[in-house]
Amino acid sequence: MENNLDFIVYMKYGMHTSESVQSILDRKNNEFIEAGMIFWGYGGSLCHPINQIHPFVEKAIKKNADIYLIMSRTSSSHFGEAIESKEYSSNKIDWIQMPNGIHVIGSKHAIACGEIKRCNFDLDLNSYSVGVGKSEGINLGGFIRDRVDKACGIMIGNDTPQKKFVNITLISRLIFPYAVFMNY
Repeated sequence: MENNLDFIVYMKYGMHTSESVQSILDRKNNEFIEAGMIFWGYGGSLCHPINQIHPFVEKAIKKNADIYLIMSRTSSSHFGEAIESKEYSSNKIDWIQMPNGIHVIGSKHAIACGEIKRCNFDLDLNSYSVGVGKSEGINLGGFIRDRVDKACGIMIGNDTPQKKFVNITLISRLIFPYAVFMNY
């Protein structure tokens, strides 16, 4: 892998609001072509834009490090409502109309990133610790389990024989504004 993956946002991805993975990836590719960036939508309380992503980004900036969104495919599906966001906000106070070409459907939050690229490599989650929040410092391999499907991670290395590999199939570098809230 040519990217320095010291700071990562790890997420699982799959079918969302009855839209196939291929359809989502085609839409995201068109977003990048049209807008020069992508908003990768997600939900849940993990990777909250203000409480987790923004402080995590500050840590990476202090280390002069890039942050990568790295994703592994899951067979689980999300069947929520397919409502498209009309606005986004970094702080939940100041709302901005969605940029032309950007389409976030059925998500509470989004990660701002560059082009999403297909890849295929195994990543040892035990080589990372949770990078921010109440679980900061916990081994990422033990943190990602059951319904926990996303987290910020900082490389710690792993010299132990215990490994927890996940197959990474999508990667993108986070860009400003890093993570935002969605409004329908």
